[in-house]
Amino acid sequence: QLIATSIRPFELKPMPHFTEPERPFTYRDHFIGIWNSINKDYQWEMNPWVWVYNFKLKEIPNE
Repeated sequence: QLIATSIRPFELKPMPHFTEPERPFTYRDHFIGIWNSINKDYQWEMNPWVWVYNFKLKEIPNE
């Protein structure tokens, strides 16, 4: 069983990863491209925030 311990808005920040030193690549940029291709009427730039849910596992004793 999961118990929500917190729910909060969060603005995604760049997480740079480099495929080549001259060409920086970020997972965020890739995700934005996919998002915009799927959601044509609701582009990323309209709302770059996400909801972050944190959970903890509740142990259920065996009977």
